[in-house]
Amino acid sequence: MRQEAIKEQKPELKPYYPHSYSGTADLYVYFYERSFQLLKPGGCLSFITSNKWFRAKYGADLRQYMATHTEMRQIIDFGDEAVFDALAYPTIVIATLRAKPVAADKATNEVQVLNWDGGNEDHQVSDFPEVFAREGFAVPQKALKPVGWQLEPPAQRLLMERIRKAGQPLGEYCGDRVYYGIKTGLNEAFVIDAEKQPDVFSQLRSDPKSKILLQPFLRGKDIKRWNVEFADQYLIKIESSENVTHPWSGLSPAKAEPVFAKTHPAAYAWLTAGDRREKLIERTDQGKYFWELRSCAYWDLFAEPKIVYPDIYLHQSLAWDDSGKYCANTGYFIPTGEKWLVGLLNSVVCEWFYDQISTRMQGGYLRAFTDKMKALPIPSTNEMQRKTIEACIDAIRLSVSKSEFERLLNGLVYELFFAEDLHVRNIRLFDACASAGVAQGMEAQAVASIIFKNDHPIYAMLFNLQALDVVRTIEGTA
Repeated sequence: MRQEAIKEQKPELKPYYPHSYSGTADLYVYFYERSFQLLKPGGCLSFITSNKWFRAKYGADLRQYMATHTEMRQIIDFGDEAVFDALAYPTIVIATLRAKPVAADKATNEVQVLNWDGGNEDHQVSDFPEVFAREGFAVPQKALKPVGWQLEPPAQRLLMERIRKAGQPLGEYCGDRVYYGIKTGLNEAFVIDAEKQPDVFSQLRSDPKSKILLQPFLRGKDIKRWNVEFADQYLIKIESSENVTHPWSGLSPAKAEPVFAKTHPAAYAWLTAGDRREKLIERTDQGKYFWELRSCAYWDLFAEPKIVYPDIYLHQSLAWDDSGKYCANTGYFIPTGEKWLVGLLNSVVCEWFYDQISTRMQGGYLRAFTDKMKALPIPSTNEMQRKTIEACIDAIRLSVSKSEFERLLNGLVYELFFAEDLHVRNIRLFDACASAGVAQGMEAQAVASIIFKNDHPIYAMLFNLQALDVVRTIEGTA
C-alpha cells in the first residue's frame, strides 16, 4: 500500500506511534512500533519487509527507536533480488525488546548482517543458511546511526568515515543551494515539443508577445553524464504573480483573463483551447491565476551556470549547463560557477559513497535524494587542482579520449581524498598533469596522445593506482 493512499488517516496514527510516525512513511513502519508495543521485554520480533526504511528520510525516527529500545540480532538485506513475489527490496530483521531503553551509542551488542549478492552464482536462495553462515559479518549496533544504516563490513565502514572526514558536505559547501526543477502541474499545456508540435511552436514563435515566454527546457532524461542533450522542448514560462508583477496581477480573475489574452495572445489561445483551460483550472500546482505556473523563489537561478542531474540514474550522471536552460521537476540543479565539481561528483569515489548512504532501486538505479546528495563530501582543493580537473572535464565533454580522461579524473579525485595512500606509492597525478600540460585550453587530443601512452608517468601512475586497497574496495576488485 502506498502511503499516499492513507493520507487522510495518517494524522490519526501520530499519537499512537510517536517513535516511528512520519508524514511520508510507508505503512509497514507502524507495524514495527506496534509489534514492539505488544512484546514483553526479551520478546522477539522477526519481520520481512522492504529495506527502504534503512536509509530513507522517513525511517529516521524508527531507526532511532530500534537503536535505543531493541537489541538487534540479525539483518539480512536481499536488495533487489526477487526472493518474494509480492515484495520489493526485501529484508529480514530479527530483534528483541530491551527491558529498558539505552542510549544509542551505549549499545554493546553486535548485529549479524548479510547483504545478499544476487549476481553471485554461488548465492542460491536454497542455500541461504550456508551463505549466511559463511559470509555474514558483525556490525556493532551503536554504528547504526539515525541518519542511515550502513550495513557494510568493517573495512568499508572505516573507508566511509575516511571519505566523510576528508571533506565538507556538499550542502554546506554550496550554501544549501540544491533545487529541483519546475512543477508545471500540466506539462501537456506548458511544455511544447518543437519537433512533434511544429504548428503550435510556430504560432507561439510568430507572436512577439508570446515568443518571449518560450524557454529551452530539459526533462530528466535529457540530462546525461557530463552533457545535456537538448530535445527541442520549450517551457511556456509564465511566472506566478507572487513572484513578478504582470499587467493582470492584482485584478480579479474575470478582469485578469482578458488582460492576459491581450498581453500574450498566442499563448492564451493555446492554453485555453480544447480541454486545456479546464485542466489548468483544476490542477493543484498553479500560481495566482490558472494560466500561471506555481510560485518559485529561484526563477533567476536557472539562468546561472549550474550543475544539473536527473532524479533517477544508473551511474552518477551530473552535467554542466551554462546555457540558461530550465529543467523539469524530474531534474535537479546546483547553481555554481565551479565546473570542477561535476568531475568530483561524477567520480567513482562519490558514486561509491552515495551508493552506501542511499538505496538502489530495482534494476540497480539510484534516486537523487537531496538530503543524500547534500551529504557528499567535498574535499579542499587549490586553484591548480580545480583547473586540472576542469581540463579533464572539457576533454570528456568533447569526447576526446573520453575513457582515458575519465580514468585520469578518477585518479585525481582519489588523490584529493587519499593523498597519503597515493603519495607513499609515489603517485602524484596533479604534479604529473602540471608537468604534462594538462590545463584549461589545452589541445586535448595532442596531450592525450602523449600522456596515455604506456611509457608516460601518468599512464604508469594510473596503472599502479589499481593496487591500492582503497581503490580496490571502491571499485570492487578487492
